Amino acid sequence: MPKISVLVPVYNVERYLSTCLDSLINQTMNDIEIIAIDDGSTDASGKILDEYANKDIRIKVFHKVNTGYGNTMNVALSQATGEYVGILESDDFIAREAFEKLYEAAIEQQADVVKANYYNFYEDRTEFRDSLQDYPMEVSINAVMVPQIINKADTIWSGIYRRSFLEQQKIYFHETPGAAFQDISFAIQVWVKAKRIYLLPDAFVYYRRDNGDSSMHNPRRIMNVFDEYEWLEEILEEKWKHFPVLEQNFVATKYGDYLNHYYRVAAPYQYALLLKMANSFDVDFHAGRIKKDVFRPDVWDKISRMHEDLYAFFLSSAKELHDPRFELCEFQNEDLYVDGWITGITKYPQLIIYGAGKVGQWLHERLRVRGIPVTCFAVTQKDESTDRCGGIPVQELQDLQQYAASGAVVIAVTESLQYELYKNLVKYGFKHVYRLDQMLRKQL
Repeated sequence: MPKISVLVPVYNVERYLSTCLDSLINQTMNDIEIIAIDDGSTDASGKILDEYANKDIRIKVFHKVNTGYGNTMNVALSQATGEYVGILESDDFIAREAFEKLYEAAIEQQADVVKANYYNFYEDRTEFRDSLQDYPMEVSINAVMVPQIINKADTIWSGIYRRSFLEQQKIYFHETPGAAFQDISFAIQVWVKAKRIYLLPDAFVYYRRDNGDSSMHNPRRIMNVFDEYEWLEEILEEKWKHFPVLEQNFVATKYGDYLNHYYRVAAPYQYALLLKMANSFDVDFHAGRIKKDVFRPDVWDKISRMHEDLYAFFLSSAKELHDPRFELCEFQNEDLYVDGWITGITKYPQLIIYGAGKVGQWLHERLRVRGIPVTCFAVTQKDESTDRCGGIPVQELQDLQQYAASGAVVIAVTESLQYELYKNLVKYGFKHVYRLDQMLRKQL
């Protein structure tokens, strides 16, 4: 049995993979196994793994079809034989003495988990991240003693875990295909179920912050954070019955995480995420699960303002959307996207559909069914014989400039033509421009 099994999930990281693997094979602790799972990479990652495995017998490589992070990590766990399990993301790297020091602390303390700090790594600088400063250091703790430890639902790669503890407690990763944020559910399971947790002030892992391919930059995955917490609710429900204080801290952590992602996502997706968060908060509030005392003050301030007036909070906190030509919103909760879009267009005194063809007429009919009045159709150049369409006026865009500051305009033509019409709207000074994309057409 090796002392530590290091799990390395790999997907299209050829640029960084050698640095990661070099940091592992040069550890001062020799008695480790490195389990690398190639999750269907389409670049040279798989070839690089095989080359390293041919040179170092401690490296075990498994190639499989792409199934996402959760399944990849569970496959890696199933292959681990070490006394403890460590994790290293394939675009990060780790200090040479890391696993030796982590293992020494784990054995000395008989710990289920040993956790350390880390470095934020950029190509031009490295920053020490004291992420554990608010928790008791170098003493044995657990979540019942320090329930706020649940708030550290991240950086699962900055520590090691007793493998027998993970197996006995049935701790594994949520297998949502193609999803992100599955480190959250793994971390919280560990904190809630571990009897002996030991925190070190040292930092070992160099967490790469300038990888543009990271899941943090993928807008399709922003709603997955809700999936993770909803799954945790199901599997930890019995635990909450015995330890209410853990449930209270779990709920506070949940909204802290939701807010964190709200502020990080791109502007076009913020309202949808905020609406989902507000709906969740209403359920927890009426169920009596919201306890102000366990919330961080900054989180409570934001959440309470959101609860009092959702739209006012959105206006005061959302990023400025500089270009209405935003990309399609492709996350799972598409109906929330539609709600946000409708809320946006109906707050103005005038609503103009730019385009009186089939697309524009279709949109007018869908809005009419929802009871949303349209002021008029706008066209670039009007056919003199057509003054009305669908019972409402048709006017040239240049004749509607009195509405440029106060009204909303929806560009409703074939998507390939929308950007040209957008230039016309900018030319005439229109400030509140929306567009009809494929998702809206599908959902409306």
